[in-house]
Amino acid sequence: MPGKKEPQSLTESALIARVEALEAELAQLRAHARSQNIPLPATGGPTAQTVPALIDALERVDDGVVVYDAEDRLVFVNKAYLRYLPEDLKAIYVPGAVFEDLVRAHTDRGLIDQAVGREEEFIRIRLDRHRNAMGLPAHRFANGIWYELMEYRLQDGGILTIRRDVSEWIAVTTALRENEERFRDFAEASQDWLWEMDENLRFSYFSDRFYWASGVRPEQLLGRSRRESLWDNPDEEPWKSHIADLEAHRSFRDFIHSRVRPDGEVNYLAISGKPVYDKDGAFKGYRGTGRNITT
Repeated sequence: MPGKKEPQSLTESALIARVEALEAELAQLRAHARSQNIPLPATGGPTAQTVPALIDALERVDDGVVVYDAEDRLVFVNKAYLRYLPEDLKAIYVPGAVFEDLVRAHTDRGLIDQAVGREEEFIRIRLDRHRNAMGLPAHRFANGIWYELMEYRLQDGGILTIRRDVSEWIAVTTALRENEERFRDFAEASQDWLWEMDENLRFSYFSDRFYWASGVRPEQLLGRSRRESLWDNPDEEPWKSHIADLEAHRSFRDFIHSRVRPDGEVNYLAISGKPVYDKDGAFKGYRGTGRNITT
């Protein structure tokens, strides 16, 4: 029929009721302020008329969004939050549902990997973090999806929870960590060593193989420039050309020089290096390798 109003959803009704309650409370406060001749600031917050548009916006975002009131009762949950939940669990996400009951419903169904076998401990930690609007770091659901929870305290004492799918980020960081471990394993098995300099051309890192290959302890060189670490005259060849390469930020390969080990043995070392730049093109130092070529 013309002019007939569409029925409201439960979450929309809950939000409208919450907004109307706040409006009534605000009206009382404003009336008291006027009676005391207290200046009132302009306001532009949500009204019962603007709630449907707000809900429409929240339903369009990819992240899960939940709003709880100051008594930890559910006020609103968007479709993205419910998307991968079992149907029986979706059914209890209704306005007025208590936060702790919802958490227990997750753990009872074994949905959160980190909670399995330690349900009560997990619930205690989750409740404590929620009450302090601390959210929850990345955690995996039984379906393999990793989520991160961010929480914010609202002006009326409620909590806004945003749940973000961080599975891709977890996959990337896991692959990076595995690559770093693989690289470290290769480096430890190699006869070469790794070294780094910072943007001021001071040594900042040596891998463990350096001491074994050169007889020089890394702490004798760390924080020092090439000039400061030489026993020879840096203004004579081959050091003069090598230092010029470093200061000009040029790559170099198999620079051969000698080092005297603590036992007096002379070793010949070959090092290679490549300048490193950040994403803005600023020079950040050198990375390179070295090897003992003494025969």
